[in-house]
Amino acid sequence: MTNFEKTDQIVNLLLTERKRELSKNEQAILNEWLQKDKGNPTLYKSLKNDANIPVKLKILSEFDKDKAFTNFKQIADRKKKLSIYAYKKILRYAALLIPFAFAFWFIYQEIPSLTTPQKSVNTEIHPGTSKAILKLADGTSINLDEEKNFNATYNGTTISNKQKEIVYKSAKKPSRSLKIEYNTIEIPRGGEYQLTLSDGTKVWLNSETVIKYPVAFSSVKREVQLTGEAYFEVTENKASPFIVTTAKMKVNVFGTSFNVRAYNNEDITTTLVSGSVSINQTANLKEYKLRPNEQAIVSDQKTTIKNVIVDQYIAWKDGRILFEENTLEEIFSNLSRWYNIDVVYTNTEIKKLRFSVDVKRYDDFNEILEILELTKKVKFEIQNDTLLIMRN
Repeated sequence: MTNFEKTDQIVNLLLTERKRELSKNEQAILNEWLQKDKGNPTLYKSLKNDANIPVKLKILSEFDKDKAFTNFKQIADRKKKLSIYAYKKILRYAALLIPFAFAFWFIYQEIPSLTTPQKSVNTEIHPGTSKAILKLADGTSINLDEEKNFNATYNGTTISNKQKEIVYKSAKKPSRSLKIEYNTIEIPRGGEYQLTLSDGTKVWLNSETVIKYPVAFSSVKREVQLTGEAYFEVTENKASPFIVTTAKMKVNVFGTSFNVRAYNNEDITTTLVSGSVSINQTANLKEYKLRPNEQAIVSDQKTTIKNVIVDQYIAWKDGRILFEENTLEEIFSNLSRWYNIDVVYTNTEIKKLRFSVDVKRYDDFNEILEILELTKKVKFEIQNDTLLIMRN
């Protein structure tokens, strides 16, 4: 039996298993395949997980088969120049990837209910854009989306808008006697912006976020106040700690990269990417230290530390929407802010359904809904600026 014949046999067993219980002989063939290669159980688990299928189908739909064939042909034409080791390596990867792609392709073809979702979405919802309101120390409000060439100077600090980013540069060295004046940036629903503080610290600001910060820092400490979500890359200065203050905690930093999510009516999270930070919970005055790939979850009375895959929590600042087995409620808590749409659940139980999504942050909203509808677990309807989520 050739490799492709074997792949076809396994795919047919996977399809059969979705419809009925396998016979003893069929189960024996499947078990033999599972034990044959250490990667097969992982592939099997992925194929069995309905939540993964829409994502894989999206990837498959974007696959450029003509380009792939051209690349493979170029490699084949050069095979005489390759070492035997390199050539075998190419064939090995092809052997692993081709069955995987074909498996999802056959499932795509064989299960019409997954490939022909109901077109319940009929309204176009656009993703967010770079927009923000800057409030100066004297109370003046500047719409940064409209005032694209805004520039100002205050007490030796220049402020300039560079379309998507507001930049502060201080000509004076920080001192204890420096009078602190604060500016505020407000990011509306469906917005995002970047900020460079006077010490060079870079901040990415997510939708519905407010950050208050000094025009120029003193030499004693660098402190900002945050509501919403922001990703920080802090300029190191051991003599002047960097502090992020939220409603329930303070994050103390000397030079590091981390994400803080501090929306109202949610537990506050700090996710550390690199460096080190300490968390001081306001309610119990306890201090907790984080290491890279750890996350602190702060509720009203308790702080919990856990290991996480940080990509999921910082993907937004890199232009991605990434969820891994998150609840529908968690997913749309984020999407509603970015796409500026209200969400209504017709059944509270569906809030707990879990999905995996990995798309570009600037993709059309309807495309994301169609991906979720492919699971046949939920369906959607848009009425004006409200999304109705229903059980399918």
